[in-house]
Amino acid sequence: MRHPVPPQVARRILRPQDDRFSLPGLDTVTSVELVSAIESSMMACDTAQMYADVILRHTTRLRTADTIVGNMSDLILDFHIFVGGDLTKIRLLLADLAPLPHTGDVLPTEMTRSLLQCYSGTVCSFPSILRCLKRFICEHDSEERLTSVIASHFYPPSLDQSFPARPALPRATSWTPPSPALLAVLGGKLYVNGS
Repeated sequence: MRHPVPPQVARRILRPQDDRFSLPGLDTVTSVELVSAIESSMMACDTAQMYADVILRHTTRLRTADTIVGNMSDLILDFHIFVGGDLTKIRLLLADLAPLPHTGDVLPTEMTRSLLQCYSGTVCSFPSILRCLKRFICEHDSEERLTSVIASHFYPPSLDQSFPARPALPRATSWTPPSPALLAVLGGKLYVNGS
């Protein structure tokens, strides 16, 4: 079973010159830093194909995650608005999104903060949730499973778990200006959308 490298270790490999006691926040590395880190961790028995396979697997996973999160961004935004960005409620969602055998295991608060990169306060931003999901969606995850899990956080378990589709926006119609008689009744002002 593979385990991710802890952020502190990854930071030391990628940027050994950085202060090792500073807060984690390493989001983006340059290609030069990545190549240097790979070269420094190579062993004599490693082959180029080993690295190609790993890079391809992760590139595919990240592209898939980007597509899934992009397709689900409206639902994720609805969830974020529903819970008001509350870190505790987002933490419960992340526990249910975790892969087996950890599904449902509530994450420690500091681990949640680290995953979301929300290091203070009790509210997490919508972009932080998106970035977290893009980073941690597994290759076996599907849009259907994730939608079902997120939808379950909107409704109590006793209710129907099927998540209603978002209402379609009305199609654009051609606009016909009001008649002069209607404008006269309105005092020459046109009121749109209740304004």
